[in-house]
Amino acid sequence: MITKFKKSAASALMVTAIVGMGLLQAGPASAANAAQCNYSNLYGNGYTVFTGEQVACYANAGTVTVNKVAGTVVAGNNSGYFTFEPRNVPGPVRAIQFFKGQTINMGSGLVKTLVIY
Repeated sequence: MITKFKKSAASALMVTAIVGMGLLQAGPASAANAAQCNYSNLYGNGYTVFTGEQVACYANAGTVTVNKVAGTVVAGNNSGYFTFEPRNVPGPVRAIQFFKGQTINMGSGLVKTLVIY
């Protein structure tokens, strides 16, 4: 029983670490952010963004997740700024402006779309 408890504790610690790193998007705050940031896509200006990377909306607390997909841009009516927290890239967080109807160069000559969901 003690061994099982220790394994459970380790699992709980792992989940806590994931939440602490901001990789797990759950709870009312994140859901609200996703809903409020759902109106637009990002224009990366040639900057490579990876699937699962975190993006923070200036208008709301917390983060929303970006998803790298091919196809049509899912665009809204507004434009604004998001901050990028690049994975495996040292340095300050970058701010990139996005506009309705624009697409992103994902690198390797591929033009794809980033959709906020």
